[in-house]
Amino acid sequence: MFQKYLYLWVATGLLECANGQVGPATGAGKCTVPLTANAVLNGIFGVTGQVTFQLVPEAQLVVVDLKLSGLKKPAGFGDYSYHVHTHPVGADGNCAATREHLDPFNVGTKPPCDSNQPQLCQTGDLSGKFGKIPSSEDSVSVHYIDPFLKFSPQEQSILGRSIVVHGPDSTRLACGNITSWIDYTADLSNRPTLQASRFTTQYVMFSHDVAYILKMYIEAPWFVFIGLNLAWGGEHRAVQRIEMIETRKQRNNLF
Repeated sequence: MFQKYLYLWVATGLLECANGQVGPATGAGKCTVPLTANAVLNGIFGVTGQVTFQLVPEAQLVVVDLKLSGLKKPAGFGDYSYHVHTHPVGADGNCAATREHLDPFNVGTKPPCDSNQPQLCQTGDLSGKFGKIPSSEDSVSVHYIDPFLKFSPQEQSILGRSIVVHGPDSTRLACGNITSWIDYTADLSNRPTLQASRFTTQYVMFSHDVAYILKMYIEAPWFVFIGLNLAWGGEHRAVQRIEMIETRKQRNNLF
């Protein structure tokens, strides 16, 4: 396996739990603040959407919130599938640039993903693990916990990748890059920076028949986040103080 990890130290990163706040209890009604990544989806036929990923480090799980609209517009389409893809969306918005599903363990698509055994599915096959999106409604919202999604290590990370929504014939209807302040693809207000990910810098192609293994030396950024303090004000605005130290170190990808 690649020996590269994103180390996150979150010191005193506690926030009073609001209704619906995700995070394990830490006593006195507090819970750990999740680290987040987001994707805004756009495409053909007016299908649009947004996906939010919340990482809860102590529980080693990711909470997924998906919202899609414009689903009735693609006439003749049935239920929708959606996946995390290995590469970002092209600069021209072309969903084809996202390549294939995130599949670091080379599971492949045959046999098809069984939602009763999600641990045997491709990591990026979200609809296979948690169900397709019905086209009977124009807008849908989906919320679930995926214990198989990862923010690190790099070869398993969803950071710097993309989400693609497919029609039943695999047509790529909408897509969007997964962005986060963690890898500098978004700022602290979740606005995309249009920069390449500083964490996922190596994209390995996976195939059901052949795993293409790339060995190379790369200069990889590691991030240490120190003193993440969040205070919940009376107007429900988070006051943040983040000190970030970035170190760079040559890493050899060992297996």
